[in-house]
Amino acid sequence: EQGFRCFWPAADGIDERSLHVVTAVRGPTGAVQRPRWSVSTHGHQHLLVEYEGFLIFNVHVPNASGNGRATKQEHFSFLIKIMNDLRGQPSLVCGDLNSPKSESGGTYLGWDSSLPTRTEHQFWSGLDGFGFRDAVIETNGSEHGLISHVNSRGPIRRYDHLLVSEHIRVIGKVEYDTRTHVLPGLSDHAPLQAVI
Repeated sequence: EQGFRCFWPAADGIDERSLHVVTAVRGPTGAVQRPRWSVSTHGHQHLLVEYEGFLIFNVHVPNASGNGRATKQEHFSFLIKIMNDLRGQPSLVCGDLNSPKSESGGTYLGWDSSLPTRTEHQFWSGLDGFGFRDAVIETNGSEHGLISHVNSRGPIRRYDHLLVSEHIRVIGKVEYDTRTHVLPGLSDHAPLQAVI
């Protein structure tokens, strides 16, 4: 009703599985090919939406506590491959990355930040090498005061991210809509909104 076109991982529109990944786009975006999506062996989803001018890769990375570090690292390894594949193309990588536990001045301090060989650390420390920027930090100047997990207790965390390639200009600030009345029954995450 608000003019957005929505995409989620389902072959024929609606799937009985939980929807980990939903992407909504509004504006003069051009023709879109049939979205490609996949489900990992652990049931977590990846969705690629291809427009004529750019690509959106939306992903859900499992947390380490409930799924194990190996599973989480498998997904970050997958993300590293995707970022490399998207290098040089107008692209957005977004979604619930379940990381980091904390941030300081744009430096990510995840659960494995003390182990630089781990894939999660390699992913976050390799953003510049892939030509991607963190749009939340870029447009807000700081990560403080932003929350993507509405039910989070304790320190503010940013589970959901928007990473943009060098070809993408972000207009205004990237914001989380934390109005809880829009969320009951849908998700414990706040929608992430951006104008590009």
